[in-house]
Amino acid sequence: MIAGIFLAFSFFVSFWFLIGFCVIVAAFIVAAISRRWFGSFGENKATVIIVLVCFVIGLVSMSVREGVYRKNLTDEGVYYISAKVVSTTEYENDLYRLKIDSVKLCDASTKDVVLKLNEAGFIWAKTDFEIGDKICFVGYYAPVLHNNISNISPNNAYEIKVYSSVETVGNFKTVFEQYKSLAWNGLYGNMSESAAGISFAMLCGDSSKVVQGTKDNYRVAGVGHILAVSGLHVGFFVLVLSFLLDILRLNKKIKFAIISVLLIAFCWFCGFSYSVLRASIMCIVLLYSGVRGKQYDGLSALCFATIIVLGFVDPYQLFSASFLLSFFAVLAIFCLYRWFDSNFSKIYPKKLSSALAVGIATSIGILPWQVYYFGYFSTLGVLLNLIVIPLATVVFAFGFVFLPLTILFPVLGVLLKLPNYLIFGIDRVCVFVNKIPFATVKAIISPITIVAWFVTIVLCSDFVFIPRKAKFWARFCAPLVTLVLFGLNIGGVF
Repeated sequence: MIAGIFLAFSFFVSFWFLIGFCVIVAAFIVAAISRRWFGSFGENKATVIIVLVCFVIGLVSMSVREGVYRKNLTDEGVYYISAKVVSTTEYENDLYRLKIDSVKLCDASTKDVVLKLNEAGFIWAKTDFEIGDKICFVGYYAPVLHNNISNISPNNAYEIKVYSSVETVGNFKTVFEQYKSLAWNGLYGNMSESAAGISFAMLCGDSSKVVQGTKDNYRVAGVGHILAVSGLHVGFFVLVLSFLLDILRLNKKIKFAIISVLLIAFCWFCGFSYSVLRASIMCIVLLYSGVRGKQYDGLSALCFATIIVLGFVDPYQLFSASFLLSFFAVLAIFCLYRWFDSNFSKIYPKKLSSALAVGIATSIGILPWQVYYFGYFSTLGVLLNLIVIPLATVVFAFGFVFLPLTILFPVLGVLLKLPNYLIFGIDRVCVFVNKIPFATVKAIISPITIVAWFVTIVLCSDFVFIPRKAKFWARFCAPLVTLVLFGLNIGGVF
């Protein structure tokens, strides 16, 4: 499927990439027919069909997405622009970064609609706005051309520079946006501003209320993932729902249907964040396997969720840092957790060995992308996560249970004091860790090293079925080659 996405994009950027890939596909077909590499077509019929279907899904998905994007491109210039505010973030110099969608470009003189933009964007304004505000202003619009892969970004489809004052012409909040406003007021009224912003990010998937300095501290310390709704939060959400529905003693199929619908609603509430969508799909697969009495396979569920996200929702996520970090963190857990846990359990108690195994596997999975996108990696991230994740889980649990009650009965806001103190503790720990020498190491990494990194992860898993001797040498040589490449990257040699 990923090959199909790249092939579709290559129609627009690289003719030689297309030729090279066609040669590879032709070689695959010849090898399959000749029975030298893959056996007869009859013996591998299901595999070949699945591969071709996924290839076509990726090809069609990217072709349609890129075709629509290019069709909707309009000339850059000055327009009268209307949009809806999705979130606001306060920056220095009394400026606010507004995330907008439902954007309409209108002729500056007649105000006739020229183009409606499907992608969200960002503008800078001197005035803060509420979520749901419809705003109008005169601005300079410039589309971002996808002339190479580095220009593709789900949040970088165009740039708008504001020329006039931004005016509000109404407020059109959805039910979820109204709840978010009430949630923020409930948190801000009972917690410090910093703690309220972090809790709001964890509960609503919106980090716009988190101070930029706090974001940087958490990210550099290696715990920035707690500022977004992720698989941890989705798992707790499903756990609470399952507990409540078990009390009602509902049928398994009815319970599955209710949780699935509420998970989709939760994704909508979080703005269809792709980490939430991935985790929700995997949870639905897990629940469905229980209803059918089938064995759940995490790796298959992860790949199925990826096919749904990239093939049917947004293929541009293949070039998104948040999606890649989320996907490869989970992939590394499935591939490496068992090996780490089996060895750590010989030394440490079961719970500690499991936590260490998950932490190390996750760090290995996200490290290359962290270096590629942010230029550093945290050396103490694994140990810090052992402290932070349990605290963050308590914060999320308290907020998830008591925030709705606080909105209904403000007097119960005193119950949010405990997560306020816990977040203060997390802040202090992150600040302390960031002051430790070599807690963060600046680095660079090449695409070849990234490929070698993940080939190593797969070879070290239980999902590679090769002779025992070959597997031993593969697990010895692949990590060695990857570490040498990474060392050369850091040293600036390669």
